[in-house]
Amino acid sequence: MLKKATTAAASGTTKSTSSSLANRMAALDLAGSSKKASVGATSVSAGARRLLKAQEAKLAKIIADVKSAGIEKYVKHDHWAWYVWPTTKEGMSDSAQVAVKNAEDVAFVLAAPTCAAWTECLDILAQAVRSRKNGKRVFPSIDHGRIDFFIQEWSASDYQEAMKAQPEFAAAFEAFASAWKEAGSSEPKIPNPWARY
Repeated sequence: MLKKATTAAASGTTKSTSSSLANRMAALDLAGSSKKASVGATSVSAGARRLLKAQEAKLAKIIADVKSAGIEKYVKHDHWAWYVWPTTKEGMSDSAQVAVKNAEDVAFVLAAPTCAAWTECLDILAQAVRSRKNGKRVFPSIDHGRIDFFIQEWSASDYQEAMKAQPEFAAAFEAFASAWKEAGSSEPKIPNPWARY
């Protein structure tokens, strides 16, 4: 009975968060020119714009799934790596084809209403990685290259400079990057010439 109530509560939170994100995204679209001008939207890539739509659709569910399973027991099974760890390269299996190409894209996506949920997502995933002996096993090995590339790109000085506008996100990024690096190598890496991270 308690489990059903907890699941219902988590589901309600997900719907509420998703609805709230949708309302804020609509407001961003309506506010349009003034908000976008402040982050140089004329040079924002199409991949970064698609990232916001994908995050709006996915982030609340990811957070709810981790909380529902419990931080110590959560294991990723769904397909959302591209929306939490975006890089300059679109994923081959990502139908949305999201990407963050440069510091202007970083500033754009961090100024969006999805930033708070993205921050929470990185933070809760960092906790999941830290909660076990081999934290990298939280995620399937196919995601590991993307995560490494995300951390590498987002550690660049121009990305870090753009992140200063969102200190909570910067802190969550650092927490996740630190947890990932401390987790070490989960398996020997075999180069895959066909992989696009």
